[in-house]
Amino acid sequence: MNTRTHRLRDERGNAMVITLMIMLVLTAVGIGFVLQSKTETQIAGNDMRWSQALYNAEAGLAEGKARLSDPQDATNYVGENPN
Repeated sequence: MNTRTHRLRDERGNAMVITLMIMLVLTAVGIGFVLQSKTETQIAGNDMRWSQALYNAEAGLAEGKARLSDPQDATNYVGENPN
């Protein structure tokens, strides 16, 4: 019985070490999730800005085409002579 009591006293600190290791792993996983979330937010923002730039470019082309195609606007009209 004396050896059993002695062994239990020697292993008391192991629970603390194991608990700290588990907390370290959980903290690392949590930090990983935070960084992944931040990256996903940045990707979504870049995609939104890219889409806006594309739509603005298409709108500009449509506006330019409309202005160049208007025969009433003699300054900008590109096409056959309406006369």
